[in-house]
Amino acid sequence: MRNVAIQRFLEDIRPNYESITDFRKNNPIASKNTFKLFVSLLKDADLISGETISTDGFLEEAKTQFPVKTNFMGKETCVQK
Repeated sequence: MRNVAIQRFLEDIRPNYESITDFRKNNPIASKNTFKLFVSLLKDADLISGETISTDGFLEEAKTQFPVKTNFMGKETCVQK
């Protein structure tokens, strides 16, 4: 984990990948509402305008030394002022 502030907040507890994905899978509404609240806080602080400037997505296939193919999907939206 690279973020030192989060490390201190979690007191060096490091959740594994499965616990994070399970939380997202089991709590989709909470995740969406948290994101909406975060965006509204940024708007209220006048840090973003809420206007979408650009959206980007990608799909890549990673091949490792093992016979496993992994797909990564990412989407980034920039809404800064």
